[in-house]
Amino acid sequence: MNIIKKIRWLRLKIKFGKKLKMPIQTYLGQIKIQISGNGSVSIQKGFSTRDNVVIHASGGEIEIGMNTFISDGCMLNSRKKITIGNRTILGQNILMYDHDHSYRSGPEHLRSKFEESPIKVGDDVWIGSGVIILKGATIGNRCVIGAGTIVKGNIPDDTLIYEIRKHKMENLLKFGGNNAKVYT
Repeated sequence: MNIIKKIRWLRLKIKFGKKLKMPIQTYLGQIKIQISGNGSVSIQKGFSTRDNVVIHASGGEIEIGMNTFISDGCMLNSRKKITIGNRTILGQNILMYDHDHSYRSGPEHLRSKFEESPIKVGDDVWIGSGVIILKGATIGNRCVIGAGTIVKGNIPDDTLIYEIRKHKMENLLKFGGNNAKVYT
């Protein structure tokens, strides 16, 4: 580990103290860690990231297992708890939110009330680019989540999940536009 990485690690440890547990044997790209309120972040050895990763424990807990990799542009945002198992790979631009704004309380509470439920990702999971993992999701061990999938609910061990979106296309000519073109 070079001196710059050691200094970055030390600055994070000084800034967050006991709220951040992270061994020096981690490789951090350009990562932003935010811990507020009673939040905490626990990272095991062998963890590595690429750039533009945001880990935000806004009163919640984030636990990341051994030898886990997070690629560019991912965001983990916790008000309750997010757990990621050992040897898990997160592709680019993955979003994990263990909470939603409580829109049922009315517009005056949209920024202050939240509905929260923990997220748990098992060991040896591969999550493709652009996946969104919603509150309350549980992904079992040895799962593969295809790119662009929205995950909610319980995904059992040894499962491949992917999403095929059907797009509705209409020919604009039938609406009377002679110069209309349809792009697919």
